[in-house]
Amino acid sequence: MTQPMAIAIIRHNTSLGGDLRLAIREIEALAGRPATRLSSRGELRDAVGNDPIARVPELRPGDDIVALTWMELDLQALNRLLRRSAFLQELILPVGRFEELRAHEEELVAPFEQVRSLDGGAIVALAWGYIIESEGVLGGERLERRVQKTVSLLLEPYISPKASPNSRRLRKAKKTTLSLSHDLHIYKAKFFPRMVRAFLNIYGWKGARIVDPFCGSGTALLEASLLGYDSVGVDVDPICQMITRTKVNPFLEREVTLEAMDRFEAALDEDDKTPSNFSFPDELFRKIERRDKKNETSFLSEITTEAAQLARVVEKLSTDGLDTDLLRVIASDAVTKKIRYRFIGVGNGKYTIEILKQPILDRVREKIHRVRQLCSVFGELQDDFGLTLGRTEVHSGDARDASSWGLNSSADIIITSPPYLPASSGREHYSASRALAFSVLGIEHGCAGYYNVGGTPSHSGFDVSAFPEADALMAYLMSDASDAADPQRDAMRFERKAMPTLEYLEDMQSFFEATNAVMSPSGHLLLVVANQHTFYSHRRQVIEHVVSGPDLYGELAQSKGIVREDVVKMELLKSAVSKARPRATEDYFEAVIVSKKGSLHHDEKKMKEPEIANAVAQ
Repeated sequence: MTQPMAIAIIRHNTSLGGDLRLAIREIEALAGRPATRLSSRGELRDAVGNDPIARVPELRPGDDIVALTWMELDLQALNRLLRRSAFLQELILPVGRFEELRAHEEELVAPFEQVRSLDGGAIVALAWGYIIESEGVLGGERLERRVQKTVSLLLEPYISPKASPNSRRLRKAKKTTLSLSHDLHIYKAKFFPRMVRAFLNIYGWKGARIVDPFCGSGTALLEASLLGYDSVGVDVDPICQMITRTKVNPFLEREVTLEAMDRFEAALDEDDKTPSNFSFPDELFRKIERRDKKNETSFLSEITTEAAQLARVVEKLSTDGLDTDLLRVIASDAVTKKIRYRFIGVGNGKYTIEILKQPILDRVREKIHRVRQLCSVFGELQDDFGLTLGRTEVHSGDARDASSWGLNSSADIIITSPPYLPASSGREHYSASRALAFSVLGIEHGCAGYYNVGGTPSHSGFDVSAFPEADALMAYLMSDASDAADPQRDAMRFERKAMPTLEYLEDMQSFFEATNAVMSPSGHLLLVVANQHTFYSHRRQVIEHVVSGPDLYGELAQSKGIVREDVVKMELLKSAVSKARPRATEDYFEAVIVSKKGSLHHDEKKMKEPEIANAVAQ
């Protein structure tokens, strides 16, 4: 069956230019051909031929592109758009006769509403990404039938002349990135789910195997699963491994998970204060104590008491299994959310903390309730709406060593974001910021992988002079590596910045070598990095050096036979207070480096120039 006209409404909260370009690229890839672009509600009204329908959708702000339209789009393409798209809001399918409306009833894979009027009618079908993200902001205590309730509220304006406040709130929601289990654990620098899904739609194919060697909080694995892909996550961090393992699998064993949440909540209520091995981190204890004294607050007693209680319950209930992983993730989330770390300077070891007023155990109980909701949501998606989830695996491994990834076949799509460049990120303080979570979970922190960075490099023989961008960075970092440098001001000390960065660069080269070993000949590496790193002087308030992310990682990758073919810039929203002076008014971009296997080597005279997102720019 072919639809004479199809109109794709782009998600109304697609506000940034990079997101819009990616949305167009993804939607056109799923449709199988380019679209005509509608830039206003007036153009939408003309295309729909039905004024009441044209008035309903929430549209993107501005006057550029609000929708895409095709003539003669086949049913397979329509269903791909509805089932898979990250940026599609709803499809409007105008028809001339009611009989044509009924012909679609058994063939569309998404919920829809038939809208009749004097001049014909239309089908309005909701995209699954829109439904799933909207469920995340549904709110309330409702446990059952949340997906169906979400669908009803989203379709309500097409049925009723006056939509309810709940319907309007859901349809106008702007922040919708914390859907499903993406929000089970707070995690700094998460992938944006829409970005991951869009790139999987552009570069993936049926049966493709997805791998994330720096899996972090598991965003890529959940999005891959929702698209039906099997995926593998790898990380050195035991907390990251636990978070990722709980993204999908506990909700496939819903009865076991619900029983575990009942035990968890009962243990919190019946805590008998039995002795445990929990020890509150000394440095954090002193910092909260000083903060209380300065601000005349009393957080220390509350936090130490509740953290100790949580640690006792975790220790008491700990066994092997996904249900235990889930309660440990909830416990880690609660203490991580309670205390916000802000690192000061560039490697001088100083940080401040902010404390959330919500008690730790209140956060735990909120998450227990959300898990119960998610058990119902995942069940509804599978049982009532026919969503087939891909399998997920998680391994404790090192991204530099492909043999630790646990793969029994090649990887088709490797989508990942490596640890931040140590010279500009403060990730060398990772251990301090996670100390309380490690203690509550009974994990010895700072013992593996990238928990701590610094000290004497463990590698040798890495010639940075072979890589222009890396060489310029190291020359800059070494320029202040002397006893005369002030570590509390410009702080580019040899042992704090230069050597950790040199080791990091060699580690990244090893990662690219591992990638080449496991990636299929037709596969892609999608590497998400900062578009640039800007180094500045706190004392002089001037920019001293700028590193190009695509060039830095591109030259290291090419030396191991991984050649970039595209670079897509993704703008990020950052508040002015979070931007480092003197660039507080600058925009911040991530870059997605798209690479494939190739035969080029770094010692060739000229690096291959990337094709900068031609399909997006046009």
